[in-house]
Amino acid sequence: MRSFLVSCAALVAIACGSQPKTAATTSSAPPAEPASTAPSAAPSAAPVPPEAPAPKAPPPPVAAQADELSPPKADDPWLAHRQIPPDVVVKTLKPIAVKVGQCFKEGLKRDPTIEGEVRIRFVIVHEGNVVDFKDDNSEMPDHEVVSCIGGVIKTVKFPEPPSPGGAYGVYSTHLSK
Repeated sequence: MRSFLVSCAALVAIACGSQPKTAATTSSAPPAEPASTAPSAAPSAAPVPPEAPAPKAPPPPVAAQADELSPPKADDPWLAHRQIPPDVVVKTLKPIAVKVGQCFKEGLKRDPTIEGEVRIRFVIVHEGNVVDFKDDNSEMPDHEVVSCIGGVIKTVKFPEPPSPGGAYGVYSTHLSK
């Protein structure tokens, strides 16, 4: 059994590039100098391979990736889990229809062919104030129109939700000439 273990150790040592320890090499004699520093009359039989370059460190993570992996903050308004009923959204935003039309007219001045659906998701706090909005996959090619309408929605005060905490709503309209 011992000879089997010695044989395995010798094979591992050879595979790793070192010499197996035998009775002659395990003596208490001082180790010989490495072949590269000792003068030698005969060239070595095997060429010495060049050292491989050290592996490069991976690039640091991109900030956007770090944000995606970080947990949401407790005061993040987008954590609102209640939806404002669609009929309340329509009723509350009806008075701003003229301002929404003005946003679209400004877009028509930039490009007279624009048309499409605008969908905006917004969040209100318990008092009814809109605290944030974002484009919810609008089909409107002019993003300034979408941003303008979102800004108009941010000026509106909604009725207070029946229970504490924020809520979200979705405004959708199709704009064309």
